[in-house]
Amino acid sequence: MPKSSIYLAEIPENIPVKIPIPNNAKVIGTIVWDNRRLQVILDVPEKPEDVIEFYRKSLNESGWVEITEFPQHGFVPTLLGYHASFCQGKLGLKLSVIIHERGEEVSDVRIILDNTSTSCRERTRFLTKMRVLPALKAPEGVLCIGLGFGSSSSFEYLIESSKAILKTNMSSKDLEEYYRNQLQEKGWKVKDIITGDEISCSIYDIIDEQGVQWKGILTIQTIDEDTKIAYLMALTH
Repeated sequence: MPKSSIYLAEIPENIPVKIPIPNNAKVIGTIVWDNRRLQVILDVPEKPEDVIEFYRKSLNESGWVEITEFPQHGFVPTLLGYHASFCQGKLGLKLSVIIHERGEEVSDVRIILDNTSTSCRERTRFLTKMRVLPALKAPEGVLCIGLGFGSSSSFEYLIESSKAILKTNMSSKDLEEYYRNQLQEKGWKVKDIITGDEISCSIYDIIDEQGVQWKGILTIQTIDEDTKIAYLMALTH
């Protein structure tokens, strides 16, 4: 387990980079894990949308580049609050800002600085391998909790996949139809549809931008009345 140090009402001076702090912010504290990762906690008497714009402007002016933190392949998680992530190319640092509204015009701000030098580069390298799964947004009012996405290969196949938990009382049949419509808009051609009380799925033929043919399958499984598991996979020889 990484060792942690807690600094109440302060930000330690020996952190790798200077973190911009709004003038009217109250520093609640800082948690540091083995000098590789830290979290600064603030209360800021402003609306979350104003705070996130402060960080976008301040970090952009000091050489940080905003990156897409959430996957643009497969099931896109439902974002709660305001999120933004940034990379500092020269140092290989990643800084994430997560903001939630707490009370009237008061924002709970969490700033996470990751001092793992490959965190940004490895993510970019991995995402460039993904080429066939489109981004799928959840229906309005449905909480989508991403369980991950990946790309793997064996002697015979290249496989891309995405998995998520959906918190909703929508049926698996209705959810499958909702996501199927998005896949069809992205050029996935339906070959078969199978629906049931507990599980619904659809099977596809796909041709990617390089002209490679893939087979795809979308599956929505009912766990209980308010919980579904969504799985999307594509494979090619």
